[in-house]
Amino acid sequence: MTMLQFINRHRRKIAFTTCAVGAGYLAVKYVKTKFTEFAQASLQDQIARENLRRRFEQNQEDCAYTVLTLLPAATAAIIKEIAVESLTEEIRRLPKNAPAAPPSIAGTTDGGGGEGDDGRSVKSFVSEGMDKGVLVEKVPTKTRAELWEEIKINSITRVLTIIYTTTLLTLFTHIQLNLLGRKNYLNSVASLAPSPPNAPKTPIQLIDTTKPPSKQSAPTNPEDALTNRQYLSFGFHLINHGWRPLRTQIAETVKKTIPQTAAASITFPEIHTIFKTLRSSLPTPPILLPYLLPAKSDEEQLLKDVGMTGDDAIPTKDCRKLLDETADLIESPLATTVCNAMLNSILDVLERDVATEVFKFDLSDAHEIPAGGAEKTVRLANVLAGLTKLAHVMGKVNDKKPAVPGLGGAGGDLQGMLAGLGLGGMVDQLGLGGGGRGWRAEGQNRYVESVENVRELEGFSAVVYSEDFGRDD
Repeated sequence: MTMLQFINRHRRKIAFTTCAVGAGYLAVKYVKTKFTEFAQASLQDQIARENLRRRFEQNQEDCAYTVLTLLPAATAAIIKEIAVESLTEEIRRLPKNAPAAPPSIAGTTDGGGGEGDDGRSVKSFVSEGMDKGVLVEKVPTKTRAELWEEIKINSITRVLTIIYTTTLLTLFTHIQLNLLGRKNYLNSVASLAPSPPNAPKTPIQLIDTTKPPSKQSAPTNPEDALTNRQYLSFGFHLINHGWRPLRTQIAETVKKTIPQTAAASITFPEIHTIFKTLRSSLPTPPILLPYLLPAKSDEEQLLKDVGMTGDDAIPTKDCRKLLDETADLIESPLATTVCNAMLNSILDVLERDVATEVFKFDLSDAHEIPAGGAEKTVRLANVLAGLTKLAHVMGKVNDKKPAVPGLGGAGGDLQGMLAGLGLGGMVDQLGLGGGGRGWRAEGQNRYVESVENVRELEGFSAVVYSEDFGRDD
């Protein structure tokens, strides 16, 4: 039987076998191709998620570093404007037989004119709470009780103003840097997408998503750089202006809440009650929006104050969108929850410091005051001295970092400011240079650390960072 006869006889079997083998080969090839595509897609998704996680974590480090860099200048301005040490020096200069408070000042005469009590209170106040080398301004002579009343109001107002400023600065910085971080991340993703067939062949500065943010190249779009510089500049509103009306509101609340004189004895539970009452009487978002952002009519002046001129002092369209979104975030219920949690956390640190510094409680192994400690009393003057001392501690950073130029107000060098902030990847992407990579808040300032570790803040930052940017209104 010839080969042709064999094929002709078994042609159906041969055709079926050939089709089966071919179909099997194609099926295996299809499955293998799909499996390879799925594996590649999973790998790309994993790389993208890891890159996004690294960027987000780096952004939070940048936020902490920025707050710790700006805080000393903010607290220095508050300490300078809310006088306490000069009032104490005025009391020391009063003669021993200085008149007591006039009858019109209610609640300040008891113990206010006693030599022994006030003398010891002043010594304690000076030794615990003030820099003896401070320059004293000449002010009109007041009675001893009047001066002590001012010290009481100013020392508590100053501490609470710093507390609120630290909290708001942290919240605002997290909003700013996470919005910009999200925008830059989406821009980097868009730059990697394939261009339409008829798109002009323009060079694009790609950001390598396989490298950490600190190693990535900076975009060269001057409009984006201007938008980022303008937007970051609005952080100066709180530092230079926003805290002042807040201080006024806090002072009015302190006057209404604390009737005790400086000579009065007070327990730690009473201190806790006072702080709790003050906390419930003070504003929270969205009432705090004017403290964080200026009115639209003042925006151009703010940009001029930080050194921008001409058209650069007019917010760009993208900057306007960022500012509007920032205002919406500040006024959101989520921001209210976050701000309240941060205030509770930082006030807990303040109360703990008062317990250890003023009442001398040993809280190293416990979070509660020791047995019998609730009955221990100290003079309110000693508490004021402790608060004055703590006001100076709140703005200090243990790690020595370069000062930020331009924080004093008008005429500041914005590029120098941004470089001094050490915004890490953000400053690198602006092309201004920066440092502070891998730098964290732990051990630098316990007050900033307390608000940075609030879980609600991390969740809020994740929401800000992950929401879609560039929505067309």
